[in-house]
Amino acid sequence: MRTVATKISLILLVGIIFGCNAVKRVDEDEHLLAEHTIFENDKEISKKEVYDQLAQRPNVKLPLINVPLRLHIYNIAKPQPDSAFYAWLHRKPKREERLINFLSKKQVERLGNSYVSFNEFLKETGEAPVILNEEKAEKSAIQLKAWYWNNGWFNAETDYKITKQENKHATVDYFVNTHQPYILDSIESRISSKDADSIYRKNQKESLVISGEQFKTANFEDERERITSLFRNNGLYHFEQDYISFDADTINTNHKVNIDLVISDREIQKQDTSYTVPFKIHSISEVNIFTDYEYANRNRPLTDSAQVNNYNLYSFDEMKYQPEVITDAVS
Repeated sequence: MRTVATKISLILLVGIIFGCNAVKRVDEDEHLLAEHTIFENDKEISKKEVYDQLAQRPNVKLPLINVPLRLHIYNIAKPQPDSAFYAWLHRKPKREERLINFLSKKQVERLGNSYVSFNEFLKETGEAPVILNEEKAEKSAIQLKAWYWNNGWFNAETDYKITKQENKHATVDYFVNTHQPYILDSIESRISSKDADSIYRKNQKESLVISGEQFKTANFEDERERITSLFRNNGLYHFEQDYISFDADTINTNHKVNIDLVISDREIQKQDTSYTVPFKIHSISEVNIFTDYEYANRNRPLTDSAQVNNYNLYSFDEMKYQPEVITDAVS
């Protein structure tokens, strides 16, 4: 039975692939986006991270056979299945009457509902045709330029060409001329807080912004996250990522980038005035442990307490545990 089912499925698949028209749901004044290709310095590329920048992509195709199966499934579905079923039901005289006599009125209604549901299933399982949008092609070229800029090609140029075919198919070719990339050169820091500067320099070897590597915006974003986590885990309690900025100098540097890491002091806003103070390392002053806390006890007075190695232990009732057992478990 499984072999028979497999053969039937294969026959249906072949029927869908070769029996459907890909542009069946494409209007006369429209074109199906059949292919798109990116050429980097006159060479076709297949880098996923670059293609991900495009604002419009063709319908998904099956590997190896290069067929948009989901598009064909979508095209099988009736655009208005309820109207299509009604038209079929009344196409021949007395068809509805014969069906009601053979099934029942309720069963005929269920048959119509099933027909509509099946077509909706085909639409949801399938994929609507991707209609060529020239504005999205232009947007894609702009986004490609931005991606290359963020990866160190500051002078990259992008363009595109649309080819429309008589069979209502269209292709878009994108062209990227990267020019020479920019490389990180000197990396200096200007950190106002002495505490912050000390922590940074002790961990400078872990930096994700490295001299000699190609400029990448993502590395700077990751470095900001690293520094923020580093500072907060080393006692700079109020530190936020917004206090970190990078100044880049590329003037007359022969495609090199000089970086200044700038970390400003903490800004404090009080009513109508604001001022800055250096970040300071905070330390834990005391640790309070409530051994039998429950929400219902929140307004009750504390009746028992103990102190062990700078830990303060409190209890609403008589303490049931040895204080040392509790403090040994606190890191």
